[in-house]
Amino acid sequence: MNCQSCEMVTNAGLKALMKGLIKWSSLKSINFDFSRCRQITDEDLHHLEGALKGLGSLQSINFNFEFCEISDKGLRILKEGIKRLSSLRAITLRLPNGFVITDKSLGSLSKGLKRLSLLQSINLNFEMCRKITDEGIKIMSKGFEKLNSLNSVVLNFTLCSEITDTGLKGLIEGFQTLASLKNLILHFENCSQITDAGLQGVSENIRRLVSLKTLILNFKNCWEISEEGQENFKVNLKKVSFIKTIDLQFSVDVLNMGFIDLKDTIIVEVSAEVLEKLF
Repeated sequence: MNCQSCEMVTNAGLKALMKGLIKWSSLKSINFDFSRCRQITDEDLHHLEGALKGLGSLQSINFNFEFCEISDKGLRILKEGIKRLSSLRAITLRLPNGFVITDKSLGSLSKGLKRLSLLQSINLNFEMCRKITDEGIKIMSKGFEKLNSLNSVVLNFTLCSEITDTGLKGLIEGFQTLASLKNLILHFENCSQITDAGLQGVSENIRRLVSLKTLILNFKNCWEISEEGQENFKVNLKKVSFIKTIDLQFSVDVLNMGFIDLKDTIIVEVSAEVLEKLF
């Protein structure tokens, strides 16, 4: 259901929608786009949480709360509904932009996801959530540790300017227990505190993700990453022969730096259409 930019959607409307949704107890998938519905607030998510508790057969959920009036409190409420979806295979979540989402929300998501043993795909968009820090990433990655069925992870931290090399390295380290992980897509565009040291941390730990087949990393406008850092990253990735598809995006185009000579690796510019087929 697409309610995008529906300024008149209020608590009463969401309550009625969720009340009707509960009747579909065998529902397998739901997709709600509430982006720019500015009258939806934290308290309104109690209705969504209540509906999720009655939809135990759900296998896929997709919620977009971009530009809604939702904060850490709302994510804490939503977590209570998500953690009961024991049949869930895929989750896609777009959070509000700005300064209302902090590390506390990542903690809530971690607690909600860690019980979902059948979960195969996670797509979380934190773009422009400027109060997210390394500590939040550390907390969230711990929630992934026991998700043994997880094979696809997409995380967007574009313009999360408080994230540093420490958070980046900790995130990759957190994936090492995921024996089924095949596809990893990370966006750190405009994360100005990520440096060559962060790339070094990635290259040291990525080789331990032995099931990985697709790696897409976006470091555009991370101006502390030098050409030398990119070159060293290239050399280290040459040693990771099990990854079959790599797409690296920097402010300096590494695809013009001889990177295409990676043995047994196909380097492509991945479009939205390709990603849809991939996942």
